[in-house]
Order: sequence, then C-alpha cells, then structure tokens
Amino acid sequence: MSRKYQDDFPLPFSRLYRLFCEKLCAREGPLLVWIDSIFEREGFMVKILTTPRMERCIGCHSCSLACARLVHKRLSWDTVGIRIASSGGLSTGFEARVCLACNPAPCVLACPTGAYAQRKGGGVIVRKNLCTRCGECAKACPVDAIYLDPTADPFVCLHCGRCIPFCPHDCLEMAEVERDISVAGKSPEAAP
Repeated sequence: MSRKYQDDFPLPFSRLYRLFCEKLCAREGPLLVWIDSIFEREGFMVKILTTPRMERCIGCHSCSLACARLVHKRLSWDTVGIRIASSGGLSTGFEARVCLACNPAPCVLACPTGAYAQRKGGGVIVRKNLCTRCGECAKACPVDAIYLDPTADPFVCLHCGRCIPFCPHDCLEMAEVERDISVAGKSPEAAP
C-alpha cells in the first residue's frame, strides 16, 4: 500500500470502515449508518473523493479500471463509479465524472425503494439488494454521475478512495468534508 493511500486512512478504524463499505454496502445500510455515527461521535471527519488536479490527467482510465476491478469485482467500463472523458478535445484535457456528494442527494429522493440512502457529509450508500433497476436515480443526478450498465444496474462513486493510488499523475485525492455540500451550489435549505 502506498504511503499516500495510508494517509487518506490514517486510523486503524478507517481500515475497518473501508472494509464494511466494500463488503457490506449492498446489504447492510443500517450497519454503515451505525459506523458513521461512531465516526461522528469520535470526531472523525468524513472524506469524499475530489479531483483537484485534473489538468495533469492524461486520460489513461487507470482510476476507472481500478474502481471496476477492486470495488465492483468486474472488469468493464460499464461498472465504474468514476469516468474520465475529454473536456472538449485532446488539446483541452480531461474531466472526471464522479459523484459530488450532494447533501441532500437528489438520487436518494428519487429512489422509490430506498436502495439509495444519504451518507453523512454527502454522497450515498447503495443497497443493491433493494434496487429494482428503474433508473430514477440516474435521471435525478444533476451531474450525470450514476451509470447504468446494460442490465440497468446502477454504479456510483462510493468515495472509498481505492482509485487514488492508481492515478499516475496524482489527479485524485480524498478531502475532508467541513461543511454540507449542496446540490448545484445551493445551500442545503434551498436544495429540492
């Protein structure tokens, strides 16, 4: 494990939390809420995946492939939580399409079955066993960060940070959430 990746998860509890996120997100939403409450009580800050240095990106898609393989246990462009695309041509660079950790998240409000639950600090917890593959979450996302595979199974960034060590140019990082992240720049009270 690289030193940079260890810094994103500096405490022993973080390894446990990351394991729960990877293994139990689809089945055990209440358990993750309980773990989040422990982290909040102990004063740990919630972290989200950010893309602060995209001017360095060369479009190699290493982060996307790492997400597909390590998080979703598949090797397909359709099963990733982060997507890299040209921002208007090869000479203009690339952009990362990733969940912005809206709070409140419109995808949570749009989900008719409760498969999407709000994560403290923004973002979502996905319980795939509750998902009916209706696609309402993808339609509701304001930044087009939820991807539906050919079977309409939704994929979104879980803010786990597993993609970070695979970026050869250090474009990605985990950032602590200091305030509520609102939908489309509005305050949480003004968000729909």
